[in-house]
Amino acid sequence: MSAPVTRPVSTDVEADEVFVVLSGRATVTVAGGPTLELGPGDVAVLAAGDRTTWTVHETFRKVYLLPVA
Repeated sequence: MSAPVTRPVSTDVEADEVFVVLSGRATVTVAGGPTLELGPGDVAVLAAGDRTTWTVHETFRKVYLLPVA
């Protein structure tokens, strides 16, 4: 495995999110939950309030949907 493009970055998920990975690779660790190894074609769901740590291994592109209030 090659060195990550980025150092791990922690973020809070502000709203429920569903996304599809278009290209690249990343590891997303959800605090108290799963670790997701994501690549092209993968679909993921993050819930509002999740604390996540992202490590991007290759330039990462996704398309995402947020709920309409």
